[in-house]
Amino acid sequence: MFHLRVFLSKMVHYSRFLILVFLIFTGCGRRQRGFFDFSSKAKKIKINKIELPVVQNLSVEYINSGCQLKWNHLSDRNIKLNEYIAEFVGYNIYKFVDSGFIPKYPINEQVELNNSFFDENISCSFYYLIRAVFKVQDYNIKSEAIFNVASDFRIIQGPSSQVIFCHKK
Repeated sequence: MFHLRVFLSKMVHYSRFLILVFLIFTGCGRRQRGFFDFSSKAKKIKINKIELPVVQNLSVEYINSGCQLKWNHLSDRNIKLNEYIAEFVGYNIYKFVDSGFIPKYPINEQVELNNSFFDENISCSFYYLIRAVFKVQDYNIKSEAIFNVASDFRIIQGPSSQVIFCHKK
């Protein structure tokens, strides 16, 4: 009888311990913060896009069943924004039929490095806009080996240029 009483006493203490552990890990229905943090430790890069330069003087001309777009090169290639450097990468070109809806993806597969673009074989009239593309990184990171880690930089687009219309003739 004595062994049974000791055994039951130990089981009660053990079950209380298990309940306590369960409550600690589950948080009684509340979300635990920082207990087991599996989120990425990468520094979040936050940039106000308004501080980035806008593509200026966008012009378009219809030539031989296509639209020739031209714009001014950006004068500032590397821009210091607080603790970040925005390094110019190239331009993205967007084409759309309705002037109210800008598409999610650009028409160029890779960023355009030149300040002109020829869109050939167009079937109707289109609207165009250009956005400069920047690689933003913390300027305290100096080593190329460290820089190649994906969490140390972010590709962002600057503000949109004016929307320009190319009329098919």
